[in-house]
Amino acid sequence: MTPLHHKIIAVIRSVLAAKQITVELPDDVILEMDLRNLELDSIDKLDLIMALEEAFDVVFDTSTVLKSASIAEIGMHVERARRIAPARS
Repeated sequence: MTPLHHKIIAVIRSVLAAKQITVELPDDVILEMDLRNLELDSIDKLDLIMALEEAFDVVFDTSTVLKSASIAEIGMHVERARRIAPARS
């Protein structure tokens, strides 16, 4: 698991904690989880996307990220967004 994946999982855990959702699984299991198993409604998913955008200083195509099946797929979107657009410092 890469540092990028660890950071994604930290952001996910933070968003879930704010919504009082606890996932007591190891990071590598969370990485392969289906997003539908995180008990997030559409607003929660948007909050997650915004938190990831802020954490990585990128902008996503929200509809594409919402269609992601796993958290690992979100990692691919983060990597792609970081390659396409330089940081917005």
